[in-house]
Amino acid sequence: MADQVLAGKVALVTGAGRGIGRAIAIGYARAGAAVGCAARTLAEVEAVAAEIVAAGGEALAIRADVTRPEEDAAMAAACVDRWGGLDIMVINAGISGDRRPIAESDPAEFRAILEVNLFGAYHCARAAIPH
Repeated sequence: MADQVLAGKVALVTGAGRGIGRAIAIGYARAGAAVGCAARTLAEVEAVAAEIVAAGGEALAIRADVTRPEEDAAMAAACVDRWGGLDIMVINAGISGDRRPIAESDPAEFRAILEVNLFGAYHCARAAIPH
């Protein structure tokens, strides 16, 4: 791993299985942080964690659904159990629905977006703060 400005720090990244979350997790690892890689799809975060470890970093794959407060608490606890603390929480998990006029939108889809993007972020922050 390259420049180790985050050596000794522990980061937890939600939505780490692909896209921006994957890039953030790898970036933190390159900077020296141990990284908890969390997402709903375990296979995706296992691949990201394996990539980090193969490059000489420390990573833990965590399957978690941010809409479930007990899973948010468990993912924070997994990092604390593994590395003794949690310094950085990246709340990246998010979804978007179909882009259409509100009159044509699906209320269930809008509720799902709020559950992940708003309440999920809230529960993740609450889970991380004590650590």
